[in-house]
Amino acid sequence: MPLADRTIEPVYLGRRQLREEETGEEVVQVAVTHNALLGALVQLASLVRHADDLFCDLADECQKVFDHTERIIHKVKRIKEGVGHLDSKKVPIREY
Repeated sequence: MPLADRTIEPVYLGRRQLREEETGEEVVQVAVTHNALLGALVQLASLVRHADDLFCDLADECQKVFDHTERIIHKVKRIKEGVGHLDSKKVPIREY
């Protein structure tokens, strides 16, 4: 089984002990509903943090590729300019 690189928390959304004042059938139902909703919101926040981390890493990699591509383009332009100024008829040919 591979090791988890990122885990979303909380795993169990509604598992929280109810306080003593949360007694009575209607209060228990509301408390359980609130706990499940709160757990879902915390889980979504955890997911958003992981997504932000992934997209920041992806943006950094894209920036590195862009910078490398720009350097290659500048090198090719310099070579093109250098080759464009060459004239094979003006270069003396050595005789042996």
